[in-house]
Amino acid sequence: MGREQRHDPAAALIRGRVAALLLALWAATAVSAQGGDGLEEEDALRLQFERLSFYLESGDELERERAVASLVEMGRSILPWLETKMAGKPPEVVERWLRVKAELSRDEFEGATPGSQEDPAANEGFLEAYFRGRFEQARELFRQGQFERSNEIVSAILALEPALPFREELLALQADLRSRLVFAGSISPRARPDREFYSWGDPVVLDLVIENVGQGDFALAAEHEVNGETSRSAVHVSVEILQYDLSGASRKKRVDLSAPIERDVRIRPGERWSGSVEFDPLPLKESRLIAATVRLQARLVVVRVLEGGPVSPSGIPFLPVTVTVLPSDHAKLAADPEASLLGAIEKEERVHAFLASFLVPRGRLPLLVGGMIERLEGEDSEMREVLCGILARWTGERGLGTSPDNWRQWWAARKESWLPPRED
Repeated sequence: MGREQRHDPAAALIRGRVAALLLALWAATAVSAQGGDGLEEEDALRLQFERLSFYLESGDELERERAVASLVEMGRSILPWLETKMAGKPPEVVERWLRVKAELSRDEFEGATPGSQEDPAANEGFLEAYFRGRFEQARELFRQGQFERSNEIVSAILALEPALPFREELLALQADLRSRLVFAGSISPRARPDREFYSWGDPVVLDLVIENVGQGDFALAAEHEVNGETSRSAVHVSVEILQYDLSGASRKKRVDLSAPIERDVRIRPGERWSGSVEFDPLPLKESRLIAATVRLQARLVVVRVLEGGPVSPSGIPFLPVTVTVLPSDHAKLAADPEASLLGAIEKEERVHAFLASFLVPRGRLPLLVGGMIERLEGEDSEMREVLCGILARWTGERGLGTSPDNWRQWWAARKESWLPPRED
């Protein structure tokens, strides 16, 4: 990034929050799997975000710190571009973008200048007007009896902009909502204890935390009766799978899963209950599939109030969670990115060459690039196309095609001084 990092705990906390916000924002705005203009640019950005996300979640302390710094720097450079993606996005995505934009202009970043030259007063007025409109939407939902959705909006506004002039009105509506709601919750993914990643055939395990924020006891009912019929309660999960094949192309797949609630659980006011549910292995069997990023949007449905209250058909909404899925045979490489990637490519060229594009540390790229260029001459056309596509992503040289001579001449002129395009 070109400037010295200050190890200020408060600033580090803010940078970490911004990094997480940027990853979530990117997941909500990326359209590279759907085609359209700017696909090449978005594909390159997607690869950068995937790699930085990996280091943020799985790297050592230094790698995580560098990944956060890289994400913050990327955020500054692509915010105007992301702004063009906001048209037609759901309100929660727009809110997330506004928050990222505001965070990146804070003084706590080391010597950072504000990311926008807008008039602060005008910007503040825009934010207030925007959140006032969302507040009116929450009030209308409250009048319609859609308490869960109204509560989501109010909670988001208070979390994003706690100092709004109409804060007291927000708190009053939140109090009214809490008198009508009996639950709140969160959800997170969990891999097998010995794995950082899910693999082909692994069951998906979700950890649940549910808090009773109402005034009466309620239960998760293993069975419930509706219109005279007894049904099993369950956790339903919609799984969005972004799949990568040998060519580096991606496509989306959607799968719906469910797991039953095994027993009644009683939760008193102010208490929390935590548990886990396990789903069948993910249906990822395609022979050409290399890796997948899985986003789970879960809703815990059928909550029954013990004191004779009705079954709630709407359930508890949870935020999306992301799981990385890799083929079983390659879990070791994923867990150990410092493994000999050239050796891995020697063993299974196609699989490991592609995985390396997500996992290789920046400092090892020159070694890997040189080794791959040397191999081009002896490869068949399919493998040559795969390797040249990866080289183009790593180097930014997208005009060299699949000619071994082009790549050899380019490398001969640069190999003594070449460094990857900067991410940090």
